[in-house]
Amino acid sequence: MASKGRGARIKGKGFEIKLAQTFNKTFGLPNNGDDSFKRRWSGRAETPIGGDLKNPDWWPWPIEARNREGWDFNMIFKSHISCPMLKWWREMTEKNKTDALILAFTRNHVPNYVMFDRMELTRVLDLSVDVIDLEDVPVISLALYGLTICRLEDFLAAVKPLRSHMEGMVG
Repeated sequence: MASKGRGARIKGKGFEIKLAQTFNKTFGLPNNGDDSFKRRWSGRAETPIGGDLKNPDWWPWPIEARNREGWDFNMIFKSHISCPMLKWWREMTEKNKTDALILAFTRNHVPNYVMFDRMELTRVLDLSVDVIDLEDVPVISLALYGLTICRLEDFLAAVKPLRSHMEGMVG
């Protein structure tokens, strides 16, 4: 378990690289192309949207990554103040100055998950909230915060059809 120092940084970097590769595979992008998802190697000044990943120009949302031990979904129901996922969300929204972002998180031996505000994501695209179709997907809905948690692969399957709309917004 890498909880501190160099080991934790290596674990976090590894997750960021795997995350970028997963996004690239989903959208049919090369892992090393100019218009692909990549781990951000330096400061956040490269793009206006920030995040742990450098995104293609057409991708409108910052992506933050957390690979940490010591959390489980029961924590959401015990205390919204000490819940690590909600703490990460608050840190992200303050740092990126937006609620239209994606928090990808995992720990050893569990799938990758994402947390997001579906209303904010679709507002950025100027689309109805229903376009991110998660109807047949197991989700945790945090109504108090307007947040949704689901598996990363389910999220990517739901937003993949929106790529042409996102590209049209940039072009």
